Amino acid sequence: MPTTTPPSSSTPATPPYSTIAARRTATKRDFDRAIADYNEAIRIDPRNAVVIVNRGAAYHDNGDLDRAIADYDAAIRIDPKLATAFTHRGNAYREKGDIDRASADYSAAIEIDPMNAVAFNNRGAAYLIKGDYEHALVYFSEAIKLNSEYAMAFNNRGMAWRDKGDLDHAVADFGEAIRLKPAQWRRNPQPRQCLARQGRFRTGPLRITGGDKDQSEKHVPL
Repeated sequence: MPTTTPPSSSTPATPPYSTIAARRTATKRDFDRAIADYNEAIRIDPRNAVVIVNRGAAYHDNGDLDRAIADYDAAIRIDPKLATAFTHRGNAYREKGDIDRASADYSAAIEIDPMNAVAFNNRGAAYLIKGDYEHALVYFSEAIKLNSEYAMAFNNRGMAWRDKGDLDHAVADFGEAIRLKPAQWRRNPQPRQCLARQGRFRTGPLRITGGDKDQSEKHVPL
């Protein structure tokens, strides 16, 4: 499972009921109710950066990127060492098409938490979007070194190999992604593209995966 940043020292040992309820509701994808519960948790503890990040994640999942970024900004002002706030904000900037800001946030997250596999994967995704395959491979490989069961990092590294024209390495990485998460990646078009180009499989439409929005990273543990 991707590395996550623990809550800051200011976070209460026992979260309020509203925070627990919000996380359960967000898991069920009822984001409006989750946001209302997070609002109550923030009213009780307005300087809890982790809860603010989680409300931002709920806004983010609900498609409100501007409010999500505002919450990530607020969390960073409270706790500038909360790596997950930078990772989330980077994801939001990436979805808005601002790859430079996204890259800066992923780099900040890595500097704070050099064991954060998600930040390395997402930094690699930013390089991949820009067509810098060499740097993308470096960051995806580091993510895999930190988490050898990180299926998305294998998939993304496979995309980088494919775009460099190294189909053998690409197929190997896509195969590992499928082995680790067969239900998630078996129907992914990237392996079909590579196998088709090698004459082994019928092709399908191309899709770029990009950064990690895994729920394990989306809502930070309290």
